[in-house]
Amino acid sequence: MNRVKKILNRSLLLDLETTPDGKLLKVGAVCGKEERLLKGRFGKSDVVRVLDDLARNADYVLGHNILDHDLPLLKKSFPELHLHRLPVIDTLFLSPLAFPENPYHHLVKDYRLLSTALNDPVCDARNAGLLFQDQCDVFEELKLNDKGLVQFYAWAFSETMLPLFHALQIEPFTRQEAKSYFASRVADLGCQTAAQSLTLEIGHLQARESAAYALAWLRIAGSNSITPPWVRHRFPEVTKIVRRLRDKGCSDPACSYCRVNHNPHQQLQHFFGFDDFRREPSTADGSSL
Repeated sequence: MNRVKKILNRSLLLDLETTPDGKLLKVGAVCGKEERLLKGRFGKSDVVRVLDDLARNADYVLGHNILDHDLPLLKKSFPELHLHRLPVIDTLFLSPLAFPENPYHHLVKDYRLLSTALNDPVCDARNAGLLFQDQCDVFEELKLNDKGLVQFYAWAFSETMLPLFHALQIEPFTRQEAKSYFASRVADLGCQTAAQSLTLEIGHLQARESAAYALAWLRIAGSNSITPPWVRHRFPEVTKIVRRLRDKGCSDPACSYCRVNHNPHQQLQHFFGFDDFRREPSTADGSSL
């Protein structure tokens, strides 16, 4: 895919190894055919020189969990770096959208990138690029089969990764288009009453991103998939959205989801083949247990 290869060739692929308290141990960086590795004894000037040298030829900075880990660390210690002015592509944030059935991919374990070489940040940086390529393959397929979904994702992540979606030629919904799409889509996957109220609440960034992750999972709910623990921790609203849509039935007779899934008689027939509950043994007031 020429577009994706162009993005990768113009991306600074980055991976840092640090101590638990944030001390920089190794720096791995790749841009096009060039790569750099800092390890052992190196100083701040070495980090600035290496990363700025590669960032001059980059249009993006790309890595796994760099929005919450690598970039804040570099911002604190090296605020002058050129890469801080580049658009960010974080493959961690994209994985649950691209692979809701199996959010761990063969290179991912929860929020970590599985290294194929021991303590080699250059290899890990390249692996983030391979993961990104697989994610883009999925988004390209969705553009053909479910264009509204990727347009909703682009809107949801418009403040963090919009340049990526533009590069993939995915135009984000407007605010009103996004809310209308979300309301109609989740109404088919959960309670229509809850869907309408949730639509009014997805204006700010955290709520938009949470709604995107919830929708990604709801599309394949019922399989063996789970929401990754890091998503539930980083975006606690995802769990609340799913619960509001599925855990409590509404009283609207037009809500087909609740009329079926919160109807004990329909569920009895569906799972056990019985038309009604047994009358005996009964409760004290004579109703069925």
